[in-house]
Amino acid sequence: MKFMVSWKVNAAGSVATAEDDVKRGLALFSKWSPPEGLKMTEFVERLDGQGGYVMCETDDPSLLLDGPSKFGVANTFEVVPVMDMMDATLIAQEAIDFRDSIS
Repeated sequence: MKFMVSWKVNAAGSVATAEDDVKRGLALFSKWSPPEGLKMTEFVERLDGQGGYVMCETDDPSLLLDGPSKFGVANTFEVVPVMDMMDATLIAQEAIDFRDSIS
């Protein structure tokens, strides 16, 4: 199954605190790797420096808790299950056909 994960950096109190938070976050991130069974197909940073996105695939959704549990003190995460657009359009067409079949 595919998941889109987004995160935004939590606001810090002062410039000094924000700088310390970034240093700590990068130190933690340099030691992190995704858990076995979680395939990351896209991993991108927002150009405003306020977060990023990762497209993941896994058969075990519990693996998605790894990042937020380790980095949730510094970031706010959103995890959304997604599917390929071409597959979704087939289901949408079936829904239209169903509604049109009922008068």
